[in-house]
Amino acid sequence: MFMCFFVFILFYICSVVFGMSVKSKTGLRGSRRKFLVLVSLLLVVVVLLVCSLFVYQSLMADDGFVRVKSAVELRDAVNNVEVCVQLSIALTEDISLGSALTIPAGADITLRSVGGAGFFKLVGLTGGSVITVQSGGRLTLDGVIVTHVADSIGNGVIVESGGALIMIDGVISGNTAFYGGGVQVHSGGVFELIGGVISGNTASRDDAGYGGGVSNAGTFKMYGGKISDNTVAGRGGGVSNAGDFSMFGGVISGNAASNSGGGVDCTGSFSMFGGVISNNVANVSGGGAFIWVSFYVLSGDTFSSFMMSGGTISDNYALNGYGGGVYTYNGTFDKLGGEIFDNTAAVGNDVHQWSG
Repeated sequence: MFMCFFVFILFYICSVVFGMSVKSKTGLRGSRRKFLVLVSLLLVVVVLLVCSLFVYQSLMADDGFVRVKSAVELRDAVNNVEVCVQLSIALTEDISLGSALTIPAGADITLRSVGGAGFFKLVGLTGGSVITVQSGGRLTLDGVIVTHVADSIGNGVIVESGGALIMIDGVISGNTAFYGGGVQVHSGGVFELIGGVISGNTASRDDAGYGGGVSNAGTFKMYGGKISDNTVAGRGGGVSNAGDFSMFGGVISGNAASNSGGGVDCTGSFSMFGGVISNNVANVSGGGAFIWVSFYVLSGDTFSSFMMSGGTISDNYALNGYGGGVYTYNGTFDKLGGEIFDNTAAVGNDVHQWSG
């Protein structure tokens, strides 16, 4: 603000000196006085622009981030962003949220951490998600931890229909919900996992939960990153997919399901072009992947499918059922490439297909 005051005084002195010079030389008034008034107004506008720029730059770090250290500052930054303008927000310390952080329609937000040795946390309270991406909103996670306080209920991130989530770096962990403990993607929503870790999340609903790490009913593309050590009381320890899931890279490992689909549970479309599905455990069937459709929905065009052209499925376990690596139940499996080996099951160690 001192700079703004200095600039204002400088312009004021110049305008006064200029006015006195003109008056002393010509002694004219009228049109000359009007000209001086216009010049003064122009100088005031310039000063205001300079002050506005200074204030804006004071909010921005040298690297172009808006730095925030509280929930109030974070919400203000998100809610005041211009439509279709990408805004990078940097956390400078852990932030606890009293309610879900909402990414509204038209907002394009990137969240990251600066000024610390690691990632800072966004901590949600019980009863709701940490972050909700609304229709038309876009969120990029590039170095924050999305979590809940201990023993609380709520998803890490919910992506509503028409919303988009991109994860480049960071961690989503310590979240518990009925479906999609880490990330829940609604029909029409989009999730791209490029890097980072989704781990230590839980889905639980009387042994009928889905997707400890990720529950997808929209479009999920996995290019990298890791989905690991998530659990579900139900199906899909790592990923439960009822939409379109394409895996190009990354790792799904160490997840567990009390029922089936230790790594991946699929009632939609799953295409595997690369990556690794390993060391997952299902108490029943499909240690690596469970591809299925219930008898109750076998009608019309309803189907589930798994196409594998690359990647590896290995060292998974179906403890009391079928298909240690892959189990298909009224679904289709087309293996065009990739490797499936060293999986273990009561019946059909690597692949078991059933239709009735």
